[in-house]
Amino acid sequence: MKAKAIKGRKRFVGQAKGARWLLTPREQQVLDLLAEGLLYKEIADRLGVSRHTVNNHLYSIRQKLGAHTAIEAINRAYGRAESAPET
Repeated sequence: MKAKAIKGRKRFVGQAKGARWLLTPREQQVLDLLAEGLLYKEIADRLGVSRHTVNNHLYSIRQKLGAHTAIEAINRAYGRAESAPET
């Protein structure tokens, strides 16, 4: 399997389930709290950081996972299948 370097980590092309290993421990914490349904302000209060810092972590998470939204990032990190909206 071919590896790509991503900010000091190797990513294996074609890896199927979950991408949490791409994230730092703090980014994983932020994503876990978001997945639990906490608001950005609640995440900031729980972690003792500013809401701006939470936004920065989420921006980095979306970039690393190639996600456009926080929900998409959660799905990719946990290896959940993304379903197309029904028409």
